[in-house]
Amino acid sequence: MLTGRRDFSLGELVAEVVHSDAVPNHPFHIFKDTGLKKWAAWEETWADQRREDAGEAVTPKVPPHYSPGDFLKPEVFRLRGKLNVPKERFITFTEVPGDGPTLYGWAGWTPTARLKALLALDERLEDAGHPLNDRVGLLDAAWRLLPDVAREDAAAAARLKAELSALVGAQGLAPELLAAWQANHPPPGTGRGKKRAR
Repeated sequence: MLTGRRDFSLGELVAEVVHSDAVPNHPFHIFKDTGLKKWAAWEETWADQRREDAGEAVTPKVPPHYSPGDFLKPEVFRLRGKLNVPKERFITFTEVPGDGPTLYGWAGWTPTARLKALLALDERLEDAGHPLNDRVGLLDAAWRLLPDVAREDAAAAARLKAELSALVGAQGLAPELLAAWQANHPPPGTGRGKKRAR
């Protein structure tokens, strides 16, 4: 029914359907520079909201809306809209180094489940001999989930933060390390830097 023919490849069909409803895991692989600036403004607003929820006298700023031009791929705007609300069903772990197949995750995972999946991926990559510099994207994505995990389960967040801190430091990844990773691991299909997983 989907292909209009009987001689289709089930594997290719499933890959096409999943990929059309998937968004990369890391913001550096979702947004253009303009989108990253807006995303940073949203992050500030969320941080202020958490402070306000904790009883501090702060007034969160209203962040800007997104436009189609803020996203690396127009289909992501179609899925998420001007407020960048995740409506996709799958995550693509495009920050995984190497030339292997694209790895997908379920977008409906809780933040805790997603963070644990990222740590399991990182452990597998480390065991396979990938250096920390190539795993920065996964670890950064995991670190960014900690505030959401803390809202679900403060004890679990503390344990996972301790585990991550042993890898990236108590304050998270150093900005220069993250910038070097971003330069060397561009989003798939951009034709820059190292060859990425597809």
